[in-house]
Amino acid sequence: MSFLKTCGDLLMISCGENVAVIDFRNPKDVSILSLPQVSVQQKQNAQNDHPDDKDKTQTQDNNGTNRVLATAVSSDCQLIAVCDDQKYLHVFRWIKDPDGQAQGRWVLASSRLVSRRCTVVTFTSDHHTILVADKSGDVFSFPTTATPTASSSTPSSSSTTLKSSHKGVKTCNEEGGVSIETDNGDGGDNNGDTDGGTLVLGHLSMLLDMILIDDDRYVVTADRDEKIRISHYPDSYNIHTYCLGHTAFVISLTSHNDKKILFSGAGDVCLGMWNYNGDILDFRNCLEDFPRLKGDKTSEIDVDASKEERGEKEEEEMMKKAVQQIVLCPVTNILFVSLYKCPHILTYRLTSPPPSPDHHIRQPQYSLEPVKMFTTTTTTATATSENHIVSLCIRGYTLWVVREAGWPQMQLEAFTFCVQGEEVLTNCIEKGGDGETCLVLDAVSNLADTLLKAPPSWQDGIPTLWKSHTDGYIQDYMERKRQRVEGEGGGKGERWGNKKRKGKKWEKKKSGDKELEMTSTTTTS
Repeated sequence: MSFLKTCGDLLMISCGENVAVIDFRNPKDVSILSLPQVSVQQKQNAQNDHPDDKDKTQTQDNNGTNRVLATAVSSDCQLIAVCDDQKYLHVFRWIKDPDGQAQGRWVLASSRLVSRRCTVVTFTSDHHTILVADKSGDVFSFPTTATPTASSSTPSSSSTTLKSSHKGVKTCNEEGGVSIETDNGDGGDNNGDTDGGTLVLGHLSMLLDMILIDDDRYVVTADRDEKIRISHYPDSYNIHTYCLGHTAFVISLTSHNDKKILFSGAGDVCLGMWNYNGDILDFRNCLEDFPRLKGDKTSEIDVDASKEERGEKEEEEMMKKAVQQIVLCPVTNILFVSLYKCPHILTYRLTSPPPSPDHHIRQPQYSLEPVKMFTTTTTTATATSENHIVSLCIRGYTLWVVREAGWPQMQLEAFTFCVQGEEVLTNCIEKGGDGETCLVLDAVSNLADTLLKAPPSWQDGIPTLWKSHTDGYIQDYMERKRQRVEGEGGGKGERWGNKKRKGKKWEKKKSGDKELEMTSTTTTS
């Protein structure tokens, strides 16, 4: 599925095997980073060189396709890290054109084999280290400039070919276009390093998100077991604190470094706000903040009712909802929240409550106030699960949104937002204008079949994160236990009687066997 990332003047869109990099200073030129192909023999040689790797199963799909799992861009916008489904970490570096005829190009600096499939990848603020979190719950660190190894498992650079007939797209082609090549010069080392990196920390379950906070002093990790851990970095064996309160998997994290606040979104449809010491500042159920909209199943769920009152169907609908992603604008203190299978975006504002006249009452320092909910579709009648939000990102005062527009096609949209008094005003930007945002929308729409189309091998991973409920089994167990204690229907007395009767039958059988044996012995003699 498509993922959006912004950093400085760069906008990244990843979908399938391709990663599109768009520079807002020159939005007409779209650089497409195509994943190198790895042969089975190359990967087998790399795994033989490192027998301690945990996962040696075949990671390539049956049809030989590959896909992007996670992306990250460094703070100086000179490095891009891409993790794919074949368990490779690819690092692309921006190289300026020495002739000065072009701005530059992205080159493949290194490709390294990791032990497990990646879920999150991020750069440190000094862009010298890459942190990779995998599905086994481990976090490994890799240097951005890899060291050469004796064995080479670098994917073939001749396979990084993506032909395109669109003007302004930088790809590797046979006509001498700007190529994504393996950098053997000043841009990096062609090493093919298969080192698993340095283990930083580990969880007992799958890691779903990871961020660095407080100028890389702490690393925050969220896992499937409802836990948020804040660890010191780089000495991450020293755990600073835990943020506990969610009742389902924690899937999205963001932070406000100036105010030292951490935000979290989870599968229990709750939004958490914490300080860096693990104290909870606010905790909200996002379903309670939905207004009653006609034709929207999300707003029809009564979260205040009990399970019996809601019924099985509403309970199933509620279990399908989860916070999918949260993004923060630190300038305006506005938090945008998207839910799973939902076309609406919730808007929260970070506020400071007025001081209490009673000094003995401890007031919370900050709180989240729901401000607005808007939909990315033109009318509320068309807001269905078929055009739900896929990914969000913020650049300045513009919110970028990728949503479904009739499966498997998707659509990129942009919204400007501003704060006026206690309201947050949003405005959808249309294509065809002269601004840089309009030019980016036009460039992406021209490449919609390449950049905004879900691959056939795509699988929705959020439904697999929910754990099976055992409430029914527990109730049955408690009922059987009560019956045993009270001696009803298979109780203790009846079971002991069965054992005694069974024992008498066994004694009769044993005595009968002895008599039969004695009879056979007498007949023989």
